[in-house]
Amino acid sequence: MRFLEEENRDAKKTLKAQREFDEFLAQEFREFPLITALFSREI
Repeated sequence: MRFLEEENRDAKKTLKAQREFDEFLAQEFREFPLITALFSREI
């Protein structure tokens, strides 16, 4: 039973890390057009 508890805890950590990474990517893609527009005007 202890093994299952450890597996469950590890799985939750992995899912949390994946969700945080997905949220980070989503934020970057939302801001990406703004960033490219700013840089393209300077060139």
